[in-house]
Amino acid sequence: MDYRYTGGTSGSSISFLNSTANEDVYISTANTYTLIFGSYATSTNKFTLASNKRIKIGPSGWSGSGSIQLYNVEINGSSPFTLSINSSSSVNIGNPNFAIAYSNPFDITSGYFNLSKGTFNDKFTVTKTGTGVNNIYGGNTFNDTLDIRLGAGNITMHLNANDAYNEDIYVSNTGTGVLYFGNGGNGCTLASGKRILIGSSGFNSGTLSLQKFTQTSTTAQSITLGGTTTSFFIGNSSTFNGTLTIQAPNIDIGNSTFNKKVTLTKTGSVTNYSYGGNTYNDTLDIRLQAGSLFINYYGNDVANGDLYVSNTGSGSITLGSSPTFTLATGKKIYIGSAGFASGTLAFGRFIQSGTTDQSITLTSSAAISFGACTFNGRVTATTPSVFISGATFNKKFTLIKNGATNLELTGGNTFNDTVDYQLQNGNILFATSYNDTYNGDLIVSNTGSGTMTFGFHGSSTLASGKKIEIGSAGFANGGLTLNRFVQNGTADQIITLTGTAGLVIGGHQHLMDVHF
Repeated sequence: MDYRYTGGTSGSSISFLNSTANEDVYISTANTYTLIFGSYATSTNKFTLASNKRIKIGPSGWSGSGSIQLYNVEINGSSPFTLSINSSSSVNIGNPNFAIAYSNPFDITSGYFNLSKGTFNDKFTVTKTGTGVNNIYGGNTFNDTLDIRLGAGNITMHLNANDAYNEDIYVSNTGTGVLYFGNGGNGCTLASGKRILIGSSGFNSGTLSLQKFTQTSTTAQSITLGGTTTSFFIGNSSTFNGTLTIQAPNIDIGNSTFNKKVTLTKTGSVTNYSYGGNTYNDTLDIRLQAGSLFINYYGNDVANGDLYVSNTGSGSITLGSSPTFTLATGKKIYIGSAGFASGTLAFGRFIQSGTTDQSITLTSSAAISFGACTFNGRVTATTPSVFISGATFNKKFTLIKNGATNLELTGGNTFNDTVDYQLQNGNILFATSYNDTYNGDLIVSNTGSGTMTFGFHGSSTLASGKKIEIGSAGFANGGLTLNRFVQNGTADQIITLTGTAGLVIGGHQHLMDVHF
């Protein structure tokens, strides 16, 4: 038998309870109308579709803004359940009061949809076309592929109850909205061997947000978002146990744990203030192609693996803003395979645990910045340009400046071991605003034609018993100027410059506070 129903008065509803349809059911409406199939409250009060019989849109179409509520529907047979209605209407499958299992594939296109306590044993495809916010109750189990296609508005999965994804998840976005996996107190799990994949429509706009998302296995995940403004977010106590590779114009990582290597490639031109509060238990590889990235702007990050950084754009990578970024004992900072030939590598509130040596080489026009950071191992920085302000170095610090740009370093630094400054190009002024303290020997060399100046508006203080020495590269060119330079103690100082090099003590009359 062929059931056909055409909705009538706007705002009204009709319920089909304790019924069995042995033929297809055709529905249509031009009004705001609600069709209810099965009871919301009682599991035994259901609507049954005979084997391979389905609810379908009738010849008159579905042009109104109504809703189809499949609260308690027994769907028999393996043929697909397909519904396509307009962007102002909605489809609800299941309800929060009891669980229902489905063994057929679904393909739903509607303005809005809701899934509650369903067990889906075949592929589920949904396309959202409505411009508003769509909150999904959750409590669902997907035992086959889930394919979510966001065309407009936002979707929040598992808002009220946890979801389980036991097969691959496909995501795509052709609108500007956000696809949330969790945006409240409930989370989800991705089963062993399963992946998050980009759907056939691509994900070239909007945002993909994974919150309270738990990957239960070590399967590698690789997610690439296209476009120029698309955003990727992981947060709210998410956990990934496999290697994770993310490429997106905008990246934000917050309050999550990563137990295998994480690779982040930022491609967008906008500055990103990533939240922070993360724990990286394996290698972290940050690749900046455009814009700038503050890796932990609001929360403390801990890197328990090696740190790789690269920059092919003109922006900056900042590790530790107001919160701290801590590198674990025995771990190192490396330059990634793409190199670091432009832009800035900035160590803000960066803390190195342990005394492992660090050697960082930037090339071309790149710059390195040491802010309110602490390094406990020996540091060798080779760079065209450098900024040092408020840093503490507890082991030997070697700086090799090879860029032509003239630099004025603010100061306020503490060097608790030997400092070795090697000037190859350009001029460099130390302590232009704040005092520097040298608690170890000070070694200087110059193979260029520029001048190395200690103390400007700030002073440079050499601790008792420490010496100024000429480095192995010699000081045969350029100049060495000691302005506001203070030697504590009475250790003899012997400074020998050769070639055309010049030594100036005092320099300018208003900067002549020099004491030996």
